[in-house]
Amino acid sequence: MPKKIKKVYLDYAAATPVAPEVVSLVSKISTEFFGNPSSVHLFGLKAKEILEEARRKIAGELSVKSNEIIFTGSGTESVNLAILGATRFLKRGHIVTTNIEHMSVLRACRQLEREGFKVAYVAVEKNGIVDPQKIIQAVRPNTILISVQHANNEIGTVQPVKEIAGKLKTI
Repeated sequence: MPKKIKKVYLDYAAATPVAPEVVSLVSKISTEFFGNPSSVHLFGLKAKEILEEARRKIAGELSVKSNEIIFTGSGTESVNLAILGATRFLKRGHIVTTNIEHMSVLRACRQLEREGFKVAYVAVEKNGIVDPQKIIQAVRPNTILISVQHANNEIGTVQPVKEIAGKLKTI
């Protein structure tokens, strides 16, 4: 009889199990209050009430205004909203990122290059960590966005974002 192999999940950077309390609440809302929150009927109004309460709670935890909370369907959608939205609003400029960013960041930057933006892809060192000075050196007078992933989802390196931010304040 073959030995039973114990399964171990090690990709928590990509996805994690959902807490039972969250599963229960989402299940209840999905079956009882499933209306479109933009609708004006009873089911929609209740769904909007639940959505806005969630927005208020999250805003309170983050010490921000509730209208600053935007719900998206995924991390990629969030990245696209942030990067493409901010840069397209400014219409032109230069972007600095690293060569090991999440694929959603790299794809957004490649799209912006096709639209005429200039992008500097700073290579990380052999240890997978970007040299903060290289980020600073890549900055130009027309740099409008710097994207450095705090913790890499593939190799697990933690980037020195505080140090980079500190250096950026001095230029």
